[in-house]
This record gives sequence, C-alpha cells and structure tokens, in this order.
Amino acid sequence: MTLKLIQVYVTNKEGKPVQDLLPADFKLSDNGKPVTITEFEKHALFIPEALQEEQGPSSTGPPRMSRRFFLFFDFVFNNPQGLEQAKRAALHFLGHQVQDSDEVGVISYSIYKGLTLHEYLTTDHQKVQEVVEEFSLKDVLGRAQNLEAEYWNAMKGIISEPSFAVPASRAEGWFNPSKQKLLDLSIDRMNYQLHVRNFVQKISDLAKSLRLIPGYKYLLFFSSGIAGSVFQGAAFAINRSQLEAKQRAGDAGLYNMDSLDAAIWEEKKYENMIKELAQANCPVYVLNTEQLGQDPALNKAMSGEYPLKKLSKISGGEYFPRVEDYENSLAQVQDITGTYYVLGYPIQAKEDGKFHEIKVKVLRKGCEVRAQGGYFNPKPFREFSEFEKTLHLMDVALTESPQLQSPAGFPMSVLACPVGKEPLLVLLSQIPREIFIPAGKGQNEVVSLILDSQKNIVDFKRAAVNFGGIAQPRLCHYTFSLLPPGEYDCRIVVRNLETGQTAVARESARIPAASDVPLTLLPPLLLRPESDTYYFGVRKTKAADAAANTPSLTAVYPFEAKEFSPWLGGIPAASQRVYAMVVCGLGDISEPELELSFSLQEDPSGPETPIPHSVLSAKPYSPDEGENRWLALLSQLEFSGLKPGPYLLKVRAEETTTKSVAESVQKLSIGQDNGTER
Repeated sequence: MTLKLIQVYVTNKEGKPVQDLLPADFKLSDNGKPVTITEFEKHALFIPEALQEEQGPSSTGPPRMSRRFFLFFDFVFNNPQGLEQAKRAALHFLGHQVQDSDEVGVISYSIYKGLTLHEYLTTDHQKVQEVVEEFSLKDVLGRAQNLEAEYWNAMKGIISEPSFAVPASRAEGWFNPSKQKLLDLSIDRMNYQLHVRNFVQKISDLAKSLRLIPGYKYLLFFSSGIAGSVFQGAAFAINRSQLEAKQRAGDAGLYNMDSLDAAIWEEKKYENMIKELAQANCPVYVLNTEQLGQDPALNKAMSGEYPLKKLSKISGGEYFPRVEDYENSLAQVQDITGTYYVLGYPIQAKEDGKFHEIKVKVLRKGCEVRAQGGYFNPKPFREFSEFEKTLHLMDVALTESPQLQSPAGFPMSVLACPVGKEPLLVLLSQIPREIFIPAGKGQNEVVSLILDSQKNIVDFKRAAVNFGGIAQPRLCHYTFSLLPPGEYDCRIVVRNLETGQTAVARESARIPAASDVPLTLLPPLLLRPESDTYYFGVRKTKAADAAANTPSLTAVYPFEAKEFSPWLGGIPAASQRVYAMVVCGLGDISEPELELSFSLQEDPSGPETPIPHSVLSAKPYSPDEGENRWLALLSQLEFSGLKPGPYLLKVRAEETTTKSVAESVQKLSIGQDNGTER
C-alpha cells in the first residue's frame, strides 16, 4: 500500500478561498469508488485572526504537498522586449509571491537547444533567481520570426490580381516581384510551421514527464504565442470568399482549401498537447508578451492571443493579456494557489501506467471545488522517455527530499589532489553488495555529478556497468575530474535501468588555491588490509582520452590492490589496523628529509588530537606523468579511545632541510555508517 495525496482548492461564490473545512466536509472517489480520507491538511498564506483562534493554525511543520511552480520562458515565439518584461515578472514573483516552502523550477524552449530544464524544483529560490537573471537577449535570437503577418499581407497584396498562380520557375518570378516574394515567404512559413509542430511535440512530452511529480505543478508561461492563423488558416487572415472565387476560376493558388484542413489538424494536435498538461495536473498561467513586440501590420487573427487563451483555459489556468501588468497578474496567481487542502488515502501500488479519475465534492453549499482530475499509476522505468529519465535523475540526485523515490545511501569520499597543472578531484564511492547485487538484474548505470558553489553542474559522467559478473563483496567506483579551485558538491548515483531503483552518495569538497610552497601534499587515502574490492572508474574528462589505457586509482595513490582496499565507510571505534596512503610532491628539493604527523579534530575550530603512526614504506613515483618528483608513504595509524562521530584527519609534512611545510585535510567518521543509511 502507498499513500495518495490530492490537492484541493475550494472557493465561495465570490471566488474567495474557503479556509474552515474539515475532513467530514469532503467526499472523495477514485475511479468511481468512494474512498476514506485518512490524511488531512490545510494550508493558507493568510488566515483570518478569528479563524486562527477558533481552529488553530492551518497546519504544523512543512506541508506534505507544497506549491510547485515552473517558470517557463518561451524563446521561440517571443520578442526581445517581451523577454525583458518576462524576466522582471519572474523576479518579482520570486521576490514577492514565493513562500519558503514553495518549490520552483525553470524551463525554457529555444530553436537551438530545444526544451531545457535549467533548474529542477527546489526551495533554493536564490539559485532560481540567478538562473533567471542570466537569461539575455542572445537567448531569443534563435526565435521563429512571426512570418504569418508578412505572408498573409503579401497574399492580400496580390489576391486582387487577375491571376496569382505560382511562378513556374525563379526566372519567371522576376516578372512579378510580389509573386516571387510570396513564394519566398511560403518557404519560410513552412519552416515556421515546423517550429510549431516541434514545440507541440516537445510540450506534450514534457506534460507526460510531469505526470511523475505528484500534485499540482503550475506553469508560469511567458510567451507571445503561436500565430492564430496557423490553426485557423486563410479564412482567419484574408477574405475567404475571394480565395474560393480564385480557386473556382482554376487558379493554382499558393494557398488552397486543403491547407485549411491541415490547419484544423494542427489545432487538434495543439489541443491534445494542452489536454496532456491538464491530465498531468499542470495548469498554465499565461503572461502574454506579444504587445511589446507588436507588428503594426499584425491583425488580431494572426496574433498569439487565440492559442494562448486556449492553452490557459483547457489546462485549468488563467490568461493575462499584458505581461507588463505582472504585479496584478501574479497577485491573482497568489490568491488562486495560496490556500489549499491536502486529502490523503491509501492505494494499492501498481506499475501499469493507468489513469485514475478523481472526483472531489464538498458537502457545504455554495462551495466551488477545483481539484486535480486524476493521476497516473507509475509505469515501468524501462518505458520512460529520455526526458522522464532525466527528470527522475535530477529528482533523486539533486533534491534533499526526492518526490519520485527514496533512494538508499552509500559512503563516498572526495579527494582534492593538486596533481599537475590543474587540481584533480577524485570521487571515490563504495557500493555495498546489498545494493549492487539486487541491482544486478538488468542493465545498470553509475552517474557522477559535480556542482559548483552556485549549484551549476560542472562535471557529469555516466557509465554502464553489469554488476552480475562481480564476485567481490565490495565495489569501488571512482572518477577523476579537472576543476579550478572552489567549493563543490558531489553526487554518485547508481540506477537500475530496468527498475529505476537508485542509490545515492553525497559529499562536499573544497579545492584549495595553488601554493608557492615547494612541497605538495595530497589528501590521505585511508586503506583496509583486505583485497576484497572490484574497481570501476573513469579517469579523465577529455573526449580524446576516453579510449585511453584502463583507468587506475593507483595511478594517483600507488597502494597495493592485492593487499589493501580503500576504507570509505565509517571506521569501527575498536579498529586497530587503519592505514593511510600519503602522497607528497617534492618539487625541486634534491635530497628531501620528510617528517609526517597526523591529528584528528572534531570541530574545525577545536583542538587537535595527535594520532600515533608508523611509516611502513616510502617509494618515489610520478602520478602526473611529468618531471615532478613524488613520494608515496604508507603509514599505519593507531585509533583508540575515540568516541564515535565525524572528524577531520589532518596530515602535516615538513621537509627538515628547507623547513618547507605542506598540510592536507580529509573527512572521516569513527563508529558511524557514513552514508549507508539515509
């Protein structure tokens, strides 16, 4: 059994939200069968003081279903002035209407990039604001020009001529410039219609993907719309009777009545797209940007008003004709979406993709109910589209509380290594057998993502792996990435491509700026005295190096894989044999004499506890395949009498002759699982 949550909006006859309903006031059915409401919440942005005293707060703690908004920027059917006002409107919404618990995402559509998910649903509204602020006029340069006005104006210019047959050749066209212009425009118009069809298909695919996200998803849609004449044809743009008279006379016109049938077919596809949005519980609130880029020759029939009104009406949203009136428009959106109830009831979990019709009634007289019309059962992951798979990955990897799944956790470590000309970030994760063996049924993938301090994805790697043939009880996955100094958040995702089951590891790291000190010290790699690990990694990021020699973790940390394995989980408090591989760059120091010291620190500003150690071996090698001289030292550490918890392991190397000092820090945990539970 699983819990199904339904968002419900209730208003009185004046359109004002009704805020004092109780569970007994609702009647709910699923596919015609009455269900018992077992969960109930009510949420309101503003509650009358008298109502607060009578019934208490609307809900306590974070809502089970928060408001979810996608800011949708249309760069194809738009204009530069409209884009600037759309940005102002979106930033006003983020600054004045969005609540702390609201989740906001950003989507755009352009000719060159297609449908782009810039930011998945997040409560980090500052990040969303930064995404919006980065949009510029260059994003709208690839838009589809409004060729409808030019085309139909050219058509009207020659329709009164004795004949307006298509020129048999370009040479013939020179004798009638108006016909030649119309011929050229007709070719451009075909491209415009292709953009329309592509847009309709992409938004239909988006709507199907949004079914995965429970509850309402509100689209704030900034666009000037598709020209209405695309759907209504010549009868919408010129005198239909004149056109029919020309055709009866036998003229092979540039436009015939068969095109009108095609326009009706295009409109049907457009309506189906909107119905997909409605079924995904995704009302569209349209803020029309057309007036700001209005062509004086463009009549109402050729404007985007008709398609935009249809988009908002059928999807269950609202249409706002002037984006520049965004303060009043967005205030209405706030009123409409700000007060809602959440009704919950248990259902049988099935992966058949079937639609369930939901009907909600309020027993109190004078109430009007607006609730999602239904929901789709989840479908098998193998049937997901590529966009749905991307949405699923972003949800489980980037959000703190994923909507689509509760992934398992596993331990990982991030090592910032100043090797060569650029710092190297090494991501190490230990995938336990209990995760990768069940996942061995079918094809799997391991994905690594690195985000900078602005939450931008700066590195992304995906690799297929077959877990079925792995005999070892542990799997160590690693990736190498060249990145500049800075703060980074790292994720490793293991996903079964047959079932969609995932496990996620998370860790943060800081790459320090380059130092002028001759010595270079890499973070220590902790090791266990066991060789029970299978290694799976991606070493380099450049495409030219993708087919290079088999990647090896020992290229950077030269430990003996037949004797040791990386220790990535929590270290048992009673463990006596913990080893550390310490790699030190010697620079131009000719005869170095190194002294190592280790310490543990519970708090970055707290005292340090020295850790006894003994150096077992020291050998020279070159991890960067250059002339730099490096020394790899294997030490045994003595951890005893330490209380469980997270620590910072600090390593200090001093060259006694030159007095050069280098330090490095690595996170570790004592007596904790460190990621295998969430």
